[in-house]
Amino acid sequence: MPLLLCLSAALATLPADDGHAVVRLISRGLGEAPCPTERTLLQRVASRLGYDPFDDAAAVELRVTLKRDATGAYLASLERREADAVVGRRSVGPSRDCPALVGALELALALAIDPLSGAAIGPQPAPPIQQPAIEPPTVAPQPVATAWRWTLGVAGGAVIAALPTVRPALALELATDNEALQLAAELQATVPGAVSLSEGAVWATSVSIALMPCLRWRALSVCGRATGGVMHFEAVGVPAATRAAVPSFTVGARLAAEMPIHWRLSVRVFADLAFAMNRTTVSVGTTEVWVSPLVQGQLAAAAVLTL
Repeated sequence: MPLLLCLSAALATLPADDGHAVVRLISRGLGEAPCPTERTLLQRVASRLGYDPFDDAAAVELRVTLKRDATGAYLASLERREADAVVGRRSVGPSRDCPALVGALELALALAIDPLSGAAIGPQPAPPIQQPAIEPPTVAPQPVATAWRWTLGVAGGAVIAALPTVRPALALELATDNEALQLAAELQATVPGAVSLSEGAVWATSVSIALMPCLRWRALSVCGRATGGVMHFEAVGVPAATRAAVPSFTVGARLAAEMPIHWRLSVRVFADLAFAMNRTTVSVGTTEVWVSPLVQGQLAAAAVLTL
């Protein structure tokens, strides 16, 4: 409790004529299930303080914002303003339990308004907030930790050793995940590239599909990765120009880190390490152009949208 008192010192308000501190409250994000409404929060704060501290004409303004990050956790911010200037700020959370987070926000608000009264253990009797309203019943939500979400990602990067030259690649990923697990499917295509010969060149490109089961821990993910695809080769400018399509299969792993930008948008960077299940040799006439290596890799970044 001493820690909360220290944190609230910068947010403390001035008392009204009757000796009680009063503030004007502006809130955003409250009331969306399973979170309590603004009216419920105001009633709890008034009950804790033992009086109604909220007045729309008060000179001191407290702004409360409740939002969710890319992982689904709730985060609340509390800001004190005087004459349109921010003079104090603190945050509460993150937490996956919105009612519990709003309970902590209740205490933070009470301490910000009146540190001595707000520090009292448990709510105190208080007059009702003006114009009380009956709240509709709220359906109890499922635990966030077990809730699955769908995401769509668009990635760009560089494929290393999977073709005769390092090639740029584009990928589209569809995934479903929760706090601990992820299942993803990825469609990838490389930009065509050429290997020059003494006479002519060999062009190469590839298209593949990958399946990835992943374990998640906070912003990090570790995935198994199995891919199947086709490599396309074309010899041009040589006496016997030919084309060939060769199947390609790999197994490997992916290490990824995700950074939220908005509660529905994040950026993911990742690195892949793969082992070829079949080896390919590309030759033009008697000239060996390329032999696929056993170990391949990829470095890329993706923009991920929560659907």
